[in-house]
Amino acid sequence: MSAHSTDASFRFVRVVIAAVALSILAGCTTGSHPAAAAVGCTPPARAIPAQQAFVPNGQSGTVSVIDTATDTIATTIATIDTTIDTTSELVQVALPTDSPRAYILGGGFPGTISVIDTTTDALTTTFPLPADAGPPLSIAVSPDGSRAYIAVSTGSATDPGDTANSGILVLDTATGKVTADIALTDPGLAGSTLAISPDGTHLYAVSTDPTITQSVASVIDTGTDAITSTIPLPYGNPTLAISPDGTHLYATSTTGVEIIDASTGTVTATIPVPSGGADGGTPIGIAVSPATGCLYIADTSPTGPSASILTQIDPTTDTTTATIPLGHTLPPFAIALDPQGERAYIANGVNNTVSVIDIRTDTLLATIHGFDGPAGIALD
Repeated sequence: MSAHSTDASFRFVRVVIAAVALSILAGCTTGSHPAAAAVGCTPPARAIPAQQAFVPNGQSGTVSVIDTATDTIATTIATIDTTIDTTSELVQVALPTDSPRAYILGGGFPGTISVIDTTTDALTTTFPLPADAGPPLSIAVSPDGSRAYIAVSTGSATDPGDTANSGILVLDTATGKVTADIALTDPGLAGSTLAISPDGTHLYAVSTDPTITQSVASVIDTGTDAITSTIPLPYGNPTLAISPDGTHLYATSTTGVEIIDASTGTVTATIPVPSGGADGGTPIGIAVSPATGCLYIADTSPTGPSASILTQIDPTTDTTTATIPLGHTLPPFAIALDPQGERAYIANGVNNTVSVIDIRTDTLLATIHGFDGPAGIALD
């Protein structure tokens, strides 16, 4: 394990969910928020097409590809280009809606972005991030796949003590060149989560400043790469998800989930969940069903013997509608839901497995083994 492994492991534990949730939500159809959940949290019956799930292994620099028809690992792709970086550890994966590419973010100095062709499951290229950028924490990709947004923290390969270089890098995915560098409102803040609206017009960058125990979401106009407003959030590295129509944001907190009106930036409700703050911290995994608009939170249970659970929330009634055991006791990280809303896949980064949940019956279908620090998950 590299000298950066401890820090990198902490980073992927903290930020894996952001782009994963967005890669699923970006493929959702638009419509009013209540209509998205009109069938409750049970999706309508429909045929499930053949799909693949891409899982970056945070410790080995590979990506495992799951065949969702059999819930087995079909292939493993080596993604780290050792001519660029031999210390990088994979931290996240993002799949845009309208491009057959998966973008794998590697941490370390400098960070990297590896591009996988999802039709051939082959690595096509690896872009190094600028040496003067801080370590990468999170990635989001525009729905058309033309631009990638990378949150970087303080410090860099050229100046590890630099405290004024955190922000968002905007990268042209065709050339690998950085076209803009968006400074956060407070340069001391470290961006830990990115989320992009389904129409690609707004980017939300969550940051936390431990000196004032405050978290904020900066709202960025992707047409101008300018911050247009900020949304105060509960302290504690919250992660974000977005409703299928883009009208609501959902942020995890130590007590549950904050419901935010995207047009005004105001918190309209707080939904307590059984898994909220089980270890005194903030749940990491959050995702929204493209089919129903219901929320899913992955964390550990706060009562009885420690157990990982997936909590289902209906945002139209602000209630918890199901609590599904994941079959192990270690904290889960990232969640991906198929576009039909039939299955949920949860990357369990500590115990090196992926849990498969049947959303229609709220049951654990399978536990897939053979990963090495799964640091995220997304479906094509």
